[in-house]
Amino acid sequence: MAVFSQALIFKRGRVWLFQCALWLGIFAVNFSQATHFSRFACQNITPPLQWYSWQDAYSTALAQKKIILLHVYTDWCFWCKKMEKETFESPIITTFLDSFFVTTKLNPEVANKYVYKNKEYTARELFFKLADDQAGTYPTLIIIIPSENAYFDKVYTLVGYFSAKELLALLKDIKKRNP
Repeated sequence: MAVFSQALIFKRGRVWLFQCALWLGIFAVNFSQATHFSRFACQNITPPLQWYSWQDAYSTALAQKKIILLHVYTDWCFWCKKMEKETFESPIITTFLDSFFVTTKLNPEVANKYVYKNKEYTARELFFKLADDQAGTYPTLIIIIPSENAYFDKVYTLVGYFSAKELLALLKDIKKRNP
């Protein structure tokens, strides 16, 4: 018992000594130079996806030679919210999309104007233009391989909810077909 209490006192003494040293500034750390650390790096968490506006997404994808993932959703759609919460916040999806895709969102029920291939569309018109006969189902993922050609982009349409594992397999297949 005496050995245990002596070890405990010694351990507490080391902690006290370390705390005093910190207070006196012996182990001072300059945090002003540590601006490159983010809260995600410290917590070992994958940062959330960066969602671009439509205009920025298209120009960024062309400049960086990436693929566009357009997430078509509505505010009332349960499966859209589930997909945003579970699939798009998954670390494997976030990492893969940040590496090879430019992500953007479209809510067809909001009255905004979008420019695509030098023509102006409402959100609903853009959804119908890109999704062909599959427009009107939520959630819908539209994969666009942008082209410098003024009239042609390669478009894939994925309809419905996908888990992170299912979506990753589909996106890897699309990426493999379009290097």
